[in-house]
Formats: sequence, C-alpha cells, structure tokens
Amino acid sequence: MDYHITQVQLHCRVCAKRLFKAKSKCRSTIFLCKPYAAKLLNVFGIDTNNDDNRVHPEHFCPSCKCALDRVISAMHRKIHYKCGTTPFQWEMHSDRECKVGDYTCAHIK
Repeated sequence: MDYHITQVQLHCRVCAKRLFKAKSKCRSTIFLCKPYAAKLLNVFGIDTNNDDNRVHPEHFCPSCKCALDRVISAMHRKIHYKCGTTPFQWEMHSDRECKVGDYTCAHIK
C-alpha cells in the first residue's frame, strides 16, 4: 500500500499528469494543495478538505498553478476568463486497477 500511495503522489491533483519525468533528477517546483485549498475550490471546484492520500495527490503542477493564477488575476480585474484546464476526477480504486487518466501506475504488472 505504501508503494501505491507513492505512485499516486507522483501526479498532479488537478490535471493528473505526472509531476516528474520517470528518470529525471530535475524536480521542478510543485505546489502543496493545502495552502491553496480555497483557490482550488473557487477556480477548479476541487475540495481538498476531505482528500485521502490513497486516492488524491497532495500537490499540483506548475502548469495548473499558472492556470490558477491567470483565473484569479482575471477575477480581480473583473474580466471573464475561461480556464482551459479540466480537473481530473479522482475516484477510489484498488491497487489492481490503479489508473490515472491514460497512465497505469508503475506497480501494476
């Protein structure tokens, strides 16, 4: 189960893309969801308050952070901005059926 949680945490909470390249030692900036909980709820409709680390990743990627910032900036300027990011719907799943979007987690054989 610990390996499963590790695999889930390698993905973005918003778009479900992998946060890091498979063999890359370069780790780009990722963002913890908790400090952005209200913004994630307001912009993407993602409520992180009841997240389960077996199902929901705790971080989101720089691309989704940029989208979040663009929408919030537009809201402050009272401009309607349609965000192109569609949030991934994380659902309870078993270790045997661990798929994130089109990606099957590495621990599935």
